[in-house]
Amino acid sequence: MPQTLAAPATTFRPNVLRYDEHVFVLRHRLDGRVWQEDETWFVQCEELDLTVWGESREQAEEAFAFGFYAHYLNYYLADDSQLAPDALAYKSQLHGLIRVALHLS
Repeated sequence: MPQTLAAPATTFRPNVLRYDEHVFVLRHRLDGRVWQEDETWFVQCEELDLTVWGESREQAEEAFAFGFYAHYLNYYLADDSQLAPDALAYKSQLHGLIRVALHLS
């Protein structure tokens, strides 16, 4: 069985996230971590239950920004009547987290 090479985890603590033309200014820094296993980089934020990966740290961080944007679209902007109780709780969590959401065009 091949051995997995893992680099020690480092912190990932953004308070601003950018995806395409969208910028999210957060009320506090996220408490996440970044690590590498073999040729794959991972970014994880337990607060958001979000784990992503990429071929480089930069790609993994870009994937995290995309994942955050997807959560913004699917929860933050969703009509309450479309969401289950646990999704409503998560939407409330996102509303408490995002200070400003900007669309730059």
